[in-house]
Amino acid sequence: MRPLQTGRSRAGDRPVNPFTRPRLFAAAFTLAALAPTSAGAEIAPEARAVVERYVQAIGGREALAAVHALRLRGAITTMGLSGTHESWREMPDRTREAAVLGPYRLGGGFDGRTAWRVGPDGKLSQLDGKDLEDARAGAYFDDSGWLAADQAGGRVDYLGTRQDSTGQYTVLEVAPPVGHPRELWFDPASGLLARMVEPQNRPPVVSDLGDYRAFEGLRFPTRTVVHMVGMPANTLSSTLDSVTVNPPLPPGFFSPPDSGRSSVRYLKTPGRAEVALRYAEHLLWIRVSIDGAPPVDFLLDSGASISVVDSSYAASIGLKTAGDAQTNGAGASDAHRSRR
Repeated sequence: MRPLQTGRSRAGDRPVNPFTRPRLFAAAFTLAALAPTSAGAEIAPEARAVVERYVQAIGGREALAAVHALRLRGAITTMGLSGTHESWREMPDRTREAAVLGPYRLGGGFDGRTAWRVGPDGKLSQLDGKDLEDARAGAYFDDSGWLAADQAGGRVDYLGTRQDSTGQYTVLEVAPPVGHPRELWFDPASGLLARMVEPQNRPPVVSDLGDYRAFEGLRFPTRTVVHMVGMPANTLSSTLDSVTVNPPLPPGFFSPPDSGRSSVRYLKTPGRAEVALRYAEHLLWIRVSIDGAPPVDFLLDSGASISVVDSSYAASIGLKTAGDAQTNGAGASDAHRSRR
């Protein structure tokens, strides 16, 4: 029996976890404090005109220059679950997010140096390597660094126009100082940002923005739909209900929270555990019991970012489920029920 499988992305890529997909809950509610553009800025002339029109469409440079921090609240629906989302931004590169999604409480943040995440299991993790780069890039886009005078160290290029079944768009490519570039699609009629595409992600992530409304003199998209290409069960829909400009934020607000006491209990020597492993079929196996059920074989994969329990086994031990999600496997994808 193989009651546990691991979520792997395509060969050569990192694992895909729908609960920790980069910036899923950011929902593109972003603005930044601005200054006049400079002659030495890393922005193409054609792109500059698109950016300036967007700035005017959302409120103008004078209004934006007064923004130093934001607090945004709204509702989210994804993977068969519904909940609420709250996010905070402090320019130039601080972010924090918290979401309640069905039975799960999720969160994450970046304080300019350290990135962290609280997963569906409630575990606090500090990010490093590529995950830290993704967090830095996410903060850059969340705080709209590409609107700053020097693009905050990034680069903005003009890609021309694109057309699909929804209409024609003017497209820019924005490359952050660290991490992968993204495509920004603007509505030529209104000048507003209508779509953000992250083509380098596996799978690619597409965020569609709409229903712009004014909050405290600035326009924000109140409807965002985030698609993970080829994984429709993971589509996230969010609505923006309220915006607070320049809210008071305490020192250290964006740093990792105190993780408190560990939920792990060692039966013998504190901080040390000896676990019997079995090597077979070129894999590592471990005997595990869930909710007091008899121990069975689990596949141990230290590189996976999500654990998947076989549905028939889960049913046999009465494991409760909540929502539906899709994950990529080695060369394929699958749909799974989320376990509480």
